[in-house]
Amino acid sequence: MISQLSASFVPYLSVVLAFFFSDRRAKRSPRSAPKATFALALVLSVLWNALILAYVLPLVFGVCCIEDSVDNIRNTGAVLAWLVGPAIGFYFGSRT
Repeated sequence: MISQLSASFVPYLSVVLAFFFSDRRAKRSPRSAPKATFALALVLSVLWNALILAYVLPLVFGVCCIEDSVDNIRNTGAVLAWLVGPAIGFYFGSRT
């Protein structure tokens, strides 16, 4: 389960961290960040995390087995990667 969660979150977390620690010569104030890109990235990130959490929580309550959860997380990550990745990358990339 840990390796599947890591495989699902690390690509997005690495993009966020790369943009956060990158050298931004033309810095903008936080107020000038585009609100539409922030809203899109926030909504899709919350959706992504809610879906992953929906597959992990049944394990806590003993409702399903770990193999089913791992398969569901793997499939969800593969299906929604095209939606979440670009939104997060565009938000952090547009702030430079």
